Amino acid sequence: RLGELAADVCAETLLGIASGKYIAVPQDPSAVSVCRKIRKSDGLIDWNEPAELIEAMSRAYFPWPGAVTKCRNSSGKELNITLCSAKVVENPASVPGKCADLPGRLIVGCGAGSALEILELIPAGGKRMSAGAFRNGMRGESLEFLLPEPI
Repeated sequence: RLGELAADVCAETLLGIASGKYIAVPQDPSAVSVCRKIRKSDGLIDWNEPAELIEAMSRAYFPWPGAVTKCRNSSGKELNITLCSAKVVENPASVPGKCADLPGRLIVGCGAGSALEILELIPAGGKRMSAGAFRNGMRGESLEFLLPEPI
């Protein structure tokens, strides 16, 4: 699609450059930004961050490296999960990393008094699933989302 759009304006653009209608403007060096290569560790979720930032991470880092976190169930078992989609919601869980005890929903407290509802996730070694299906698989156990360990 992009190739077809470019073909429509290519001749006009080249003629504009050749005739002087379009003039190159150097980029302001003070406004230049550089992005380093994305590392797997960039996707580690810190629940002390605002929900808006974590939700943006889930979009930016999916599918690689993924916005990843660990959670612990009430039996003490730790599970790695990757967020696929999430949305910012009002905060019934005020503590960062604390999961609200709501049937079929995963709402996690974040920093700055915000909360994030996880809509879809991928458990380690599993397939993409809804948060409700994941929650049902926990059989009523409570969950706590852990802060990332330094790498």
